[in-house]
Parts: sequence; C-alpha cells; structure tokens
Amino acid sequence: MLWDNGGDFFDRAARKWRDPTYKDIVIAASAGKVNTIPENGNATVWIRSGQTVTDKNIYLQYNGNTFSKITNASGTSLTSSQYSTFANGITLKAAYLNSLISATSALGSIGTVIIKSSQGADLRVRHHHCAIGIQLDIKSILD
Repeated sequence: MLWDNGGDFFDRAARKWRDPTYKDIVIAASAGKVNTIPENGNATVWIRSGQTVTDKNIYLQYNGNTFSKITNASGTSLTSSQYSTFANGITLKAAYLNSLISATSALGSIGTVIIKSSQGADLRVRHHHCAIGIQLDIKSILD
C-alpha cells in the first residue's frame, strides 16, 4: 500500500502522477519485479547556462538487473558516441548534452532519456538547463 496525502506523488485534483517513473517503479515492485533506481534518488541532469558542458554520470543501483538500452523521449536509441556505461551507471557525453542547448536556449526542461534494464520500470532521466546559482553570505545580509 502506498499512502499519499495528495501533495507528494499523486495530484488528486488533476488525477495525475507527479512523477510517472515513481508510479512505474511502485507498480513493477508490486508485481514482484526488481527495479533499477538512481543512486541518489534523483534522476536529473543539470546543465548550467554559461558553463562548459562536461560528461555527466548517472549513478544507478541495478539491484541485480543489467542495462538493456537507452533512448530519447521519442524512443530513438542513443548511439555509443552519445553515452557509455560503467559498473555503477551511465555517462551522458558532453557532445550529446551540448546538442540539446544553444547560446539562446531558454532555461528549463530540455529533454529526457529513458534507461531500460533487464526488468522493472523504465527510468526517465530529465535534463534541465539552469542558471548558475548564487551563493549568498547570510551573515552579511542580516548584519
């Protein structure tokens, strides 16, 4: 049983899951399937505006599963020049990530890849183009 107060996983007013991957993981687990999940619990790649894009590692807990394939949101498989695998996850190559943005790209969601494993739910990894964060010195603000 999954308890949700309507503010976490399921938007009751819209009758829609906030995170479809979470729903798929719960359903697969309840059917006895083992899921591959992100190591830190968050499958998001952040690409900072104005900074050089580098390869991004996505650390995964395979939980006995094996990697099957990776596709973009429309179902097209990524090529070996766009990603690589390692024992604990997948690396999205900088050239692939750069292809998703331009100098005039708006901030926000810029894409998704879907990681498929030998069983369990497909894992959606979102890509976000974001502004460079500003670190504030709270003490100087309060003084």
